[in-house]
Amino acid sequence: MDSITLKEKFLRKAVLVTKIINYTSAGIIVWILKFPTFYNYMVIVCFLMPIIGILLFRLSKGIIKIEAKRNSSTNVLAAFFPPIFLAFRIHSDFNIVNYSNVWFSVAIMTILFSAIFLIVNRKYLQIENWYRTILRIVLFSFIYVFGVVIGFNCVFDKSKPQIFTSTVNHMRIQSVGIKSYDIEVISEEKQSEAIKLTIDKNTYNELEVGRNVTIYVFKGLFNISWVEAGR
Repeated sequence: MDSITLKEKFLRKAVLVTKIINYTSAGIIVWILKFPTFYNYMVIVCFLMPIIGILLFRLSKGIIKIEAKRNSSTNVLAAFFPPIFLAFRIHSDFNIVNYSNVWFSVAIMTILFSAIFLIVNRKYLQIENWYRTILRIVLFSFIYVFGVVIGFNCVFDKSKPQIFTSTVNHMRIQSVGIKSYDIEVISEEKQSEAIKLTIDKNTYNELEVGRNVTIYVFKGLFNISWVEAGR
C-alpha cells in the first residue's frame, strides 16, 4: 500500500472521528440546554471534551484541526463548545455564597490550560494578529475552568449542609438565555439584605411570597460554599 493510499485511508478515518466528535458535541449542548439532569456525568463529559479534541489534534499530527474555519471536514473545534454552555448552565443553576475562593484557583488553572493549548499548537504564536488568538484562547480557558471548577465543587460535594429557615421576599422567572426560576430570601446575617437564589421548577411552584423556605448551605468540594433552597 503506497503512501498516498495510506494518507487517504487515514484522512477518511479522521473525517469519521471528526463527525462523531461534532455530533456528540451538538448532543451534549442539547442535553445541557434542554435536559439538565445527571449533572455528574454532564460535568465529567464537558471536562473531557476539549482534552479529547487536543489529543486528537496531537495524535493525528495536525490532520484533525482545531480552528475557526467553515467547511473543514476534519475540524474538531465543536468539542470546545459544550464547556461554554456548561459554564452558563452551572452559573444559572448553582448558588455560590462567595466567589472569593473561586478566582485564584480559576486564574491559575486558566493560565495552565492556555499554556498547554499553546504548547500543543504552537502555530497560533506564529500567525498574524497572534495576540487576538491568544486572548480568545485565554477567554475560552477561563470559561472552561470556571464551569468545571464550580461544577465539580457543587455536583460532587458530599458535605453535610447547615440548615436555616428564611422567608421568600420576591419570585420571578428569567427567560433570557437559559430559563431559570429565581427567588429572593431575607439574609440570616443581615435582615435588611435580600439574597437571590435559583431553584428548580418544582420547588418554585410550591412557593409563594411570604412563605418560609429552608436554606441549605454546603461547604463545597473545593471549599467554595454554595446554597440550595427547598420546602
